[in-house]
Amino acid sequence: RVRIFDLLGQPIRTLVDETRTAGHHGLVWRGRDERAQPVAAGVYLIELLTGTERIVRKALYLK
Repeated sequence: RVRIFDLLGQPIRTLVDETRTAGHHGLVWRGRDERAQPVAAGVYLIELLTGTERIVRKALYLK
């Protein structure tokens, strides 16, 4: 699963909510929330959940 959060920890968007095979995968977030509304420019958290790990990274979204 791949999710986007704001810096307050509020969920913004789920980009991937399915099981995928091991390997390299790509995805694009176009700066929209779950209701397809544009989000503000700023810093967001990207969370990747695997079967065994939780990885969180900061990302800067610029318009």
